[in-house]
Amino acid sequence: MRLIAPMLATAGALPDDPAERPWSFEMKYDGCRMLASVGGGREPVLWTRALNVVTPSYPEIAEALTAAFGGRGRIVLDGEIVVLDHGRPSFGLLQRRLGVAHATKPLQRRIPVTFLPFDVLYRTT
Repeated sequence: MRLIAPMLATAGALPDDPAERPWSFEMKYDGCRMLASVGGGREPVLWTRALNVVTPSYPEIAEALTAAFGGRGRIVLDGEIVVLDHGRPSFGLLQRRLGVAHATKPLQRRIPVTFLPFDVLYRTT
């Protein structure tokens, strides 16, 4: 399987004519971009935007995705990994999980992460 790094958002001017700007918006979660590949009889893999494998850093995400998609074909998701503090994203709490090579169960309980997928990049049946 070949993966291409996802496109980053860039700022730009809106069209002058309101009829030419049928746009929408979404909340910006203060997290880290993450690609996830799961299912198809293979182990789940999580990558950063730079395509560094970080699956051991977020084992609870790998487990949850396997539970949701493991019995099906392979799926690759693009999303954001966040730490929610009373429903609000907290980058400060997320920083305490960044760079941890192998997240222990106590760390996972103390600072739980959430994966918010927003695009399906690849899917087999």
